[in-house]
Amino acid sequence: MGGSQGEWVDSVLVTSDNGLLLVGTTDSFGAEIRGISTLIGLNAAEDVVWSRTYLDDEEERTSLSNLLAATNGGVLI
Repeated sequence: MGGSQGEWVDSVLVTSDNGLLLVGTTDSFGAEIRGISTLIGLNAAEDVVWSRTYLDDEEERTSLSNLLAATNGGVLI
């Protein structure tokens, strides 16, 4: 998504408004921290609408790798 280091997408989900949710890993968030989980929301034109990075601390990393559509319209991560 344009970071200076490696970035990987593990799962993609098409949203009800034809946007995309991406979940993956980035090494671009600070030189000393590698492999941070990130969740990115794109609109139908594939513009980044929002993003969220998940890290508890350097010793206890949050690992997000899959997206599933829930029957109530939500998303399971």
